[in-house]
Amino acid sequence: MKSISILFFVLCSVSLFAQDVSGSKDHEIISRYPGSEIRFYYQQDYAELKLPTAVKESVPAEVLTAKGKHTSILYAGPKDVSPIQIFRNYEEAIKQANGNVLFSCEGKYAPNGCDDYKKYYSLSFFNENYYKNRYNNTDQYILMNGSDDQAFLLAVFEEAEKTTYVEIGIDGDSWNGQAGIQVEIIEEKKMVGGLITAKAMKEGIDKNGKIALYDIHFDTGKATLKPTSNKQLDAVVEYLKNNADVSIYVVGHTDDTGQLSLNVDLSEKRAKAVKDYLVSKGISASRIVAKGVASFAPVSTNETEGGRKLNRRVELVKQLK
Repeated sequence: MKSISILFFVLCSVSLFAQDVSGSKDHEIISRYPGSEIRFYYQQDYAELKLPTAVKESVPAEVLTAKGKHTSILYAGPKDVSPIQIFRNYEEAIKQANGNVLFSCEGKYAPNGCDDYKKYYSLSFFNENYYKNRYNNTDQYILMNGSDDQAFLLAVFEEAEKTTYVEIGIDGDSWNGQAGIQVEIIEEKKMVGGLITAKAMKEGIDKNGKIALYDIHFDTGKATLKPTSNKQLDAVVEYLKNNADVSIYVVGHTDDTGQLSLNVDLSEKRAKAVKDYLVSKGISASRIVAKGVASFAPVSTNETEGGRKLNRRVELVKQLK
């Protein structure tokens, strides 16, 4: 999988050489644009980043918060290569890696510009909401060119055990003919196994439109809920009672072992068993649609026990009204 990102432009004063800064490297999920040099590199095990999904005056219209391992890389692009050419290459890399672009903007001015007549997506937002909380290092500063050839995008990559957010930003002629290419990557681990609270459920569903539950257990080969499922199911009840305007699909998933026809029937019955439990606790049946999809939507390989474990799950999917 490949990923990419830029926000604003940060420069390390000790790195003005035609080589990568000491200790830096490309992130494993995206290679650099050919001929680029790393001018700044930073990585920490955990950070919380606000990621804007729109251009808006002073503050973004919408923001999602990503939490996890954070990698920041600032590249100087190759000389005399246009920023838009670099940007298009990153867009294509995202497409080929099956990433989903949540937001993008190009240029400075309306209707699709990143600054959009003094709305300052790149300058004000990243300065106020990102940079101030980012690093405490006087050797860095923001290259706030606000150039006409700036471009930004936010993309997401979904994997079985993590969600990776990447933000790409490019500004032209940051270093005398070399574009600035900033890459911000947040790797957010998914909860696999263990109780997911009503609060965490809301956060996950608000962000991704769905959440996978791995702490709902059934008798082997049956749709009978085990008592060990009650805490997780009660958390679902709490979530639905706290969010009375939300309706959900309850989707049952199996691994790919056994006969497909039997797994389709089993996953449907298990989804219905979950719905019946929720209804018995006071949730209106009209808010819940139960469906089984067997092994049609795996999140990992079925060739290993670890992968099969990830594929056996119940998902809550928010309905659009």
